Amino acid sequence: MKIPFAIIVVGLCCLTARAEDWTTSDGKTYKNVTVISHDAKIVTISSSDGTATFPITLLGDDLQRRVNGDNVTAKDWATTDGKTYRGVKVLKYDALTVSILYADGGASVPLEKLPVDLQKKFGYDPVQAQAMEKKQADEAVAAAKAKAEAQKKKEVLDELKKNAVLLNAEVTQVLPNGILADKMEPEYHDSPGTSLSDVGGGRGGGLVVEYVKSGTTIFIEMPTDGVAEHQRLKCYAVHTGTFTFTDIHQASRTVEKWITVETPPSASPSPPSTASQFNPGSINDNALKPVR
Repeated sequence: MKIPFAIIVVGLCCLTARAEDWTTSDGKTYKNVTVISHDAKIVTISSSDGTATFPITLLGDDLQRRVNGDNVTAKDWATTDGKTYRGVKVLKYDALTVSILYADGGASVPLEKLPVDLQKKFGYDPVQAQAMEKKQADEAVAAAKAKAEAQKKKEVLDELKKNAVLLNAEVTQVLPNGILADKMEPEYHDSPGTSLSDVGGGRGGGLVVEYVKSGTTIFIEMPTDGVAEHQRLKCYAVHTGTFTFTDIHQASRTVEKWITVETPPSASPSPPSTASQFNPGSINDNALKPVR
């Protein structure tokens, strides 16, 4: 038999003062139960086997009444810092705070500021509360640090984009964080039946551009998934300094270093259809295309 919804109101658990064993209606048994939190529909507990969350309706009628019983009648609370809350109804709680409705609205009250009898009903543990506070503080610091690092990386990348150029190269060696490549340079030839004087005018005249290996080795910092030696690629990149490596003859060599970036919309022309764009840390399916 289910308890009428009017009785199963949002509540707090009065079972945390001592651990006990529970058996739910679906046949599961939980030993040494301590309630962590709950509301009108869901209860979260810790037991000998760890934590569990399940619908409060899986509890027997007696347990449901005991879990929700403290909310059947509104009560007045006086906290240790001198505040008074009248007509309190508990919404939910955890190891640190209890959320309530009262005559003047709603509030989140630290468990440490409740009188001892209420602390016991909520299973307040100062050691557990301190550990949770430290965890939350550490998570907040880590989140702020990650946000600052992401913003700094974006600013650096935005600055790099201003100087990005279209780079043509043929891969000579794939490294963990990029490639060694032969930088390719354009050669311009008259198209059949035209001369240089026809460029920009005439009937169908123009130049044929062919990219050829220059013999100059460069290093390109970029994602390398799917990249193979002798593969030709086009990408937008920026020159950032030098890169030193040891060649097959065990000689130290220093070459130009480039980093792939997205195409700056306002600083570079639209890429040709055979060009690809790179995002640092990722590579798309069309990022590498052979030059025919």
